Amino acid sequence: MFLIWTAFFALAIFIFLKRKRFNYPPGPTGIPVFGSLPFVSKNLLAKFDEYADAYGDIFSIQLGAFDVIVLNSLEAIREAFKEDVFSGRPQFHFQTIRNEGNHGILFADGTGWREMRRFTLRTLRDFGLGRTSLENIVKDEISQLIEGLTKNDGEELLLHNRFSISVVNALWMITAGKRYDIDDPLIKERTRVIAQLVQSSSFANARNFLPSLRILWPPLQRDLDHRIEFHENVKNDFLKMIIQHKETNDDTHDFINTFLKHAAEQGEDSHFYGEEGLIQLKLVLLDLFVAGAETTSTTMTWFFLLMALYPDIQKKIHQEIDTHIPDGMPSIGDRQKLVFTEAAIQDSMRFITLLPFSLPHRAMENTTFRGYDIPKDTIILANLNRVHRDPKLWERPNEFYPEHFLDSKRKDSSIPFSTGKRVCLGESLARMQLFLFITSLMQIFEFSVPDPSNPPNLDTIPALVRGPGQHMLRLRVRKSLYQKRPN
Repeated sequence: MFLIWTAFFALAIFIFLKRKRFNYPPGPTGIPVFGSLPFVSKNLLAKFDEYADAYGDIFSIQLGAFDVIVLNSLEAIREAFKEDVFSGRPQFHFQTIRNEGNHGILFADGTGWREMRRFTLRTLRDFGLGRTSLENIVKDEISQLIEGLTKNDGEELLLHNRFSISVVNALWMITAGKRYDIDDPLIKERTRVIAQLVQSSSFANARNFLPSLRILWPPLQRDLDHRIEFHENVKNDFLKMIIQHKETNDDTHDFINTFLKHAAEQGEDSHFYGEEGLIQLKLVLLDLFVAGAETTSTTMTWFFLLMALYPDIQKKIHQEIDTHIPDGMPSIGDRQKLVFTEAAIQDSMRFITLLPFSLPHRAMENTTFRGYDIPKDTIILANLNRVHRDPKLWERPNEFYPEHFLDSKRKDSSIPFSTGKRVCLGESLARMQLFLFITSLMQIFEFSVPDPSNPPNLDTIPALVRGPGQHMLRLRVRKSLYQKRPN
């Protein structure tokens, strides 16, 4: 034990001396071993805002064993994230085990990541992203969701699980060519598992920044083992699904079959080839669900909570939808007509900022940025929450105010999907789903709080994806079910 502690403090001294050698951005002074972790862990957003006020657009901070640079303005974030050198991902211990090295998209980098990202974007586009094929998959789920919700007319409901099942079902159809009835226990269980995956994938915890603690404190190692086992079980389920696709060899036009067909055409130098290709596929599937399911359903949950809390805005959206879509189901082509509705969706994402720091980036090599030295493997965080609450960019930064997005100059100032080389690859799919789900539900329902004298607060649950609390909303059918317009 003495040798372990000696090594631990020797590492701390090494990190301290390393920082002294470089021209780092200014920042708070931490303490040996822990850096500034003890001072930011209780309220990270508030402390980072405090540091940004003190040090400006860019500051440095030591979080445990890692050097971190925090970017606090839209200009700094865009300037940094357009560069290849800042396109890496930190190689935290858990993520490295989860990724079986450096596989997949979400937490990977390098040539394999580029191949997987390029293929996934192209495949989603070929499936008809923004056109009728994917749109019809989403609309089918919306119809099932609305049919179920109309049975709860006048009742108080927790909506998040309902939304999650529909979003996961749509993703399942896209990736595996199969959908489930919304009451099927299997899709309910898979939705629960995916929600757990998202929360257990979070990077923002002391376990990542102080990896040696798991050696010194056995409960942390047990927790790590549990998370690893959970992810392995999910990946094995994906692998079984992949093997079934290989064995049936049918012509279903889904993501798995498209990947397998592409992999069969590649040579040994490709990351799609052989055993590595199978590992890549199961990690890409895992990442698609982690990135695309809980984020979309949580954004919807926030939106309808805001509708209940801002009835005047809800009424304005109802009027706009009734005017421009008097009958039939909304389609993606209606987006240009529903200007205020689209603005409300956009400002809800700004106001919420689901991922306040997006996902962390890593400097791939020694470099400089704005005159400062940035050593290889430095972690780069984008303070999206500060950008989205910047009074220089937003008229009412701390309010939900859809009028922000009626000004075309402000539209580009919101970056809920991040920006640059690692902008969320599911952005187009997420925006399409959000528009279709939200406009379709707003067309049929009115949302209100059960007790207006005691409205729910907007406190968030700290996690990888910031969700609202478990708030009940009352649902009222305001319009008869539509007849589908011909596509």
